[in-house]
Amino acid sequence: MKIEVPENYYLVLGKHPDKKNQLIGDLIHKKEIIGQVLFKIW
Repeated sequence: MKIEVPENYYLVLGKHPDKKNQLIGDLIHKKEIIGQVLFKIW
């Protein structure tokens, strides 16, 4: 699978808070991100 992330956007992945086995993901504009990076996969 190939995912193209537009410039100034980040692909954010995480677990659904109510469903233990469901993962969620979305594209987030860099202006919407508040905080520090925990880890980065290159």
